[in-house]
Amino acid sequence: MSELHKRIFLLGLPASGKSTLGEALARKMGWEFADTDRLMEASTGLTVPQLMQDRGDVAFRLLETDVLQSCLNREQLVVATGGGLPAYHHNMDRMIRTGLTFWLNPHLEEMVRRIAASDGQRPMFAGMKSEEIMAKLAELMEQRRHFYEKAAFAFNGSFGLEDLYFSANQQLI
Repeated sequence: MSELHKRIFLLGLPASGKSTLGEALARKMGWEFADTDRLMEASTGLTVPQLMQDRGDVAFRLLETDVLQSCLNREQLVVATGGGLPAYHHNMDRMIRTGLTFWLNPHLEEMVRRIAASDGQRPMFAGMKSEEIMAKLAELMEQRRHFYEKAAFAFNGSFGLEDLYFSANQQLI
């Protein structure tokens, strides 16, 4: 089995569907699922916002890279990455070398709707109105697009589990 056939990495902006679709994709494929944010929380006992606040951005990104590295030791794994993970410490290159990379890029309006409906579950967007969420997502996209565009597959606009499953299976045959 080649390195590319051992792991699938899902990347994209917050609320792009990485965790939801990743868990469903792993279940459908009979693989394990890992969410880098949840793994960091489990290893530290702190939430992602607490980690960012308590340890700062540099330490947070290093921990995120360590968590990604631990995922590279596992096979038949679908990984939902934190939105910024591909942009630091050559993580995008590491994912490209060791698995299939899927960029989830739904319509901006859909991500805004999901964030607005999340009832404070996304502290980065706390207290923001829809227009402010849209502006923040556009800013993040500007910063991260270069990394996301390196993914082997891009799912733009409307897509679902079957689209990801079909693409994964085509590559794993």
